[in-house]
Amino acid sequence: MNAKKERREVAAALQALPLLAAVPGKDVEALAGAGRLLHLRAGWTIMAADTPADSAYVVVDGTTCVRKGEVVLAHLGAGAVIGESALLEGRLRTATVSAETDVTMLRIGYDELRPLLAARPALQQAIQGEYDRKHLPVA
Repeated sequence: MNAKKERREVAAALQALPLLAAVPGKDVEALAGAGRLLHLRAGWTIMAADTPADSAYVVVDGTTCVRKGEVVLAHLGAGAVIGESALLEGRLRTATVSAETDVTMLRIGYDELRPLLAARPALQQAIQGEYDRKHLPVA
């Protein structure tokens, strides 16, 4: 499949996710073009706690398991953003995330993601909203 067609297909899959449903299509297509689609088997580690971070991920399909030590913090599926905390807070990874089922996800390097978020406010708001949903206390 050619790169342009794959980017459109990835963008369509991302646009269907609740996280990005309100983001303009051109912004979602830019996100798809900045990232790389990955297919990981169940059991694979996506990121490890207390390690340097260089990318964030959007889960397109499948389920991941987020752990801190042996404690399961969450099961995240389609539409979840993983790795945004390290980007927004400028720190090491805070948890270990593994593929609980086979997972399809978009990996976006921070060097590509930072300028994309700066130039596209709706995308920035969606990522910040996901971060806030996971980190701010519920009233």
